[in-house]
Amino acid sequence: MPRIKAKQTALLPIALLAGLFGAGCAGPWTHRLTLPTGNELVREQLVFHSDFPLPSQHRLFEELIVRRRDLAERLRAPVSDEPIHVYLFEDAERFDTFVRLYHPEFPDRRA
Repeated sequence: MPRIKAKQTALLPIALLAGLFGAGCAGPWTHRLTLPTGNELVREQLVFHSDFPLPSQHRLFEELIVRRRDLAERLRAPVSDEPIHVYLFEDAERFDTFVRLYHPEFPDRRA
Protein backbone atom coordinates (compact mmCIF):
# COMPACT_ATOMS: atom_id res chain seq x y z
CA MET A 1 0.00 0.00 0.00
CA PRO A 2 2.74 2.56 0.79
CA ARG A 3 4.35 1.87 -2.60
CA ILE A 4 1.13 2.82 -4.47
CA LYS A 5 0.80 5.96 -2.35
CA ALA A 6 4.39 6.94 -3.24
CA LYS A 7 3.68 6.53 -6.97
CA GLN A 8 0.54 8.63 -6.70
CA THR A 9 2.43 11.31 -4.79
CA ALA A 10 5.18 11.33 -7.43
CA LEU A 11 2.64 11.64 -10.26
CA LEU A 12 0.76 14.51 -8.63
CA PRO A 13 3.30 17.25 -9.53
CA ILE A 14 3.49 15.94 -13.10
CA ALA A 15 -0.30 16.03 -13.40
CA LEU A 16 -0.40 19.56 -11.97
CA LEU A 17 2.28 20.77 -14.39
CA ALA A 18 0.48 19.18 -17.34
CA GLY A 19 -2.74 20.90 -16.27
CA LEU A 20 -1.03 24.26 -15.93
CA PHE A 21 0.69 24.00 -19.30
CA GLY A 22 -2.55 22.89 -20.94
CA ALA A 23 -4.46 25.80 -19.43
CA GLY A 24 -1.70 28.16 -20.52
CA CYS A 25 -2.09 27.08 -24.13
CA ALA A 26 -5.76 28.02 -24.11
CA GLY A 27 -5.47 31.13 -22.01
CA PRO A 28 -6.98 34.50 -22.84
CA TRP A 29 -3.62 35.87 -24.00
CA THR A 30 -3.38 33.48 -26.95
CA HIS A 31 -4.14 34.76 -30.45
CA ARG A 32 -7.76 34.16 -31.45
CA LEU A 33 -8.85 34.23 -35.06
CA THR A 34 -11.03 37.30 -35.56
CA LEU A 35 -12.75 39.14 -38.37
CA PRO A 36 -10.36 40.95 -40.70
CA THR A 37 -9.81 44.55 -39.58
CA GLY A 38 -6.31 45.49 -40.71
CA ASN A 39 -7.44 47.39 -43.80
CA GLU A 40 -10.62 49.33 -44.46
CA LEU A 41 -12.06 50.86 -47.61
CA VAL A 42 -15.33 52.84 -47.71
CA ARG A 43 -17.20 53.04 -51.01
CA GLU A 44 -20.51 54.85 -50.49
CA GLN A 45 -22.58 52.62 -48.19
CA LEU A 46 -20.19 49.65 -48.39
CA VAL A 47 -17.41 49.30 -45.84
CA PHE A 48 -14.85 46.66 -46.81
CA HIS A 49 -12.62 45.19 -44.10
CA SER A 50 -9.72 42.90 -44.98
CA ASP A 51 -6.57 41.35 -43.56
CA PHE A 52 -4.63 42.30 -46.71
CA PRO A 53 -4.08 45.61 -48.56
CA LEU A 54 -7.04 46.79 -50.64
CA PRO A 55 -6.63 48.92 -53.76
CA SER A 56 -8.61 52.16 -53.51
CA GLN A 57 -9.93 51.66 -57.05
CA HIS A 58 -10.97 48.16 -58.07
CA ARG A 59 -13.41 47.02 -60.72
CA LEU A 60 -15.28 44.67 -58.34
CA PHE A 61 -15.92 47.43 -55.79
CA GLU A 62 -17.28 49.68 -58.54
CA GLU A 63 -19.51 46.88 -59.86
CA LEU A 64 -21.00 46.33 -56.41
CA ILE A 65 -21.89 50.02 -56.17
CA VAL A 66 -23.55 49.94 -59.60
CA ARG A 67 -25.44 46.71 -58.79
CA ARG A 68 -26.74 48.26 -55.58
CA ARG A 69 -28.13 51.26 -57.49
CA ASP A 70 -29.62 49.03 -60.23
CA LEU A 71 -31.35 46.85 -57.66
CA ALA A 72 -32.80 49.84 -55.82
CA GLU A 73 -34.15 51.23 -59.12
CA ARG A 74 -35.58 47.90 -60.24
CA LEU A 75 -37.32 47.33 -56.90
CA ARG A 76 -38.27 51.00 -56.62
CA ALA A 77 -36.86 50.91 -53.14
CA PRO A 78 -35.12 53.80 -51.40
CA VAL A 79 -31.37 53.48 -51.05
CA SER A 80 -30.40 53.29 -47.40
CA ASP A 81 -27.41 55.08 -45.98
CA GLU A 82 -26.96 52.38 -43.33
CA PRO A 83 -23.41 51.00 -43.64
CA ILE A 84 -22.99 47.48 -44.97
CA HIS A 85 -19.83 45.84 -43.64
CA VAL A 86 -18.12 43.33 -45.94
CA TYR A 87 -15.32 41.19 -44.50
CA LEU A 88 -12.72 39.85 -46.92
CA PHE A 89 -10.39 37.08 -45.78
CA GLU A 90 -6.97 36.68 -47.37
CA ASP A 91 -7.60 33.07 -48.35
CA ALA A 92 -10.20 30.31 -48.18
CA GLU A 93 -8.31 28.45 -45.44
CA ARG A 94 -8.47 31.43 -43.06
CA PHE A 95 -12.18 31.89 -43.83
CA ASP A 96 -12.92 28.18 -43.28
CA THR A 97 -11.03 28.23 -39.97
CA PHE A 98 -12.98 31.31 -38.84
CA VAL A 99 -16.32 29.73 -39.77
CA ARG A 100 -15.50 26.41 -38.05
CA LEU A 101 -14.43 28.27 -34.90
CA TYR A 102 -17.36 30.68 -34.56
CA HIS A 103 -20.12 28.92 -36.52
CA PRO A 104 -19.55 25.16 -36.26
CA GLU A 105 -23.17 24.49 -37.25
CA PHE A 106 -22.60 25.91 -40.77
CA PRO A 107 -22.52 23.21 -43.44
CA ASP A 108 -19.12 22.41 -44.91
CA ARG A 109 -19.97 23.33 -48.51
CA ARG A 110 -19.97 26.26 -50.89
CA ALA A 111 -23.13 28.26 -51.48
